[in-house]
Amino acid sequence: MVGFVTAILCVMSGRPDTALAQTRPSSQEYERRAAAEALFDEAKALMSAQRFTEACPKFAASQAMDPAVGTMLNLGDCLEKLGRTASAWAEFRAAAAAARTKGQTERAEVARKRADAIEPRLVRLSVVVPDGTSENVDIRKNGTSLTRGSWGVALPVDPGRYVIDARVSGKQVYRTEVDVPDNPGSIITLAIPLLSDSTLTRRQVQRGFTITFGALSIASLVTGGVLGAAAIARQSQSTGHCIEGNLCDATGVAYRQDALALGNGSTALFATGAALGIGTLILHLTTPPNIPPTKIGFGAMSSGAGLIVGGAF
Repeated sequence: MVGFVTAILCVMSGRPDTALAQTRPSSQEYERRAAAEALFDEAKALMSAQRFTEACPKFAASQAMDPAVGTMLNLGDCLEKLGRTASAWAEFRAAAAAARTKGQTERAEVARKRADAIEPRLVRLSVVVPDGTSENVDIRKNGTSLTRGSWGVALPVDPGRYVIDARVSGKQVYRTEVDVPDNPGSIITLAIPLLSDSTLTRRQVQRGFTITFGALSIASLVTGGVLGAAAIARQSQSTGHCIEGNLCDATGVAYRQDALALGNGSTALFATGAALGIGTLILHLTTPPNIPPTKIGFGAMSSGAGLIVGGAF
């Protein structure tokens, strides 16, 4: 056992396979490799400090810059410590394949054994699509489309929450959240219903009118206020052209007429705004509540399965 642990530490300690290039690298290649090494070293330091959340992205960035089996092994180890079992399992399997291709049999064996040790702990998610579903339907998991070949297949996933949605032109979008428990060997099954025709609900129509009436009410009240202020200003301007109340010269008469017209317009707009405001309030109070998609989750037992039920909107 001590010998096996020592072997793991040796095969995961560095990235010697990156030095096997057959041609002289360019200066950009040297810089890229140097950056990958620096990221790898920083990730290793973070791993030693048990700061796995910070270490994993750095291992991944190093691997993207300069692929190496050693980096893949370390990334798999980091992901496993984070509890991302499916990601770690996939990384170790990829590392085993890459090591075999490079003739690194010891690393290939270590990676295979790590993957085999994780496999019984995997949790799986199966998205079942009913018969009769349109071929153009787009099923997504956390925004990533699922291929038709993966429908109904219990695929390994990391424990956690997933947003599943199904959409097709002319149909309502179906969306739900699935909580996948960290329960080794469990399978969660999500049944996608047949999508309904896309029609506006009473709530959607009423909310549209509520927003429109509310906006018109505000606009009417604001405009009425502006006209009212203009009417007062006109009335004030007329005082210099009038004596004994309403005895005015031609300019004063014109000012008084403008003030009267502006005042009438202001009054009408205030009345309209108030009516629209009352209508907005009534529509708001009578709008049907937004009932979120139904979500029923059952944590599966080690040999069982769970069902998550969602809703359409």
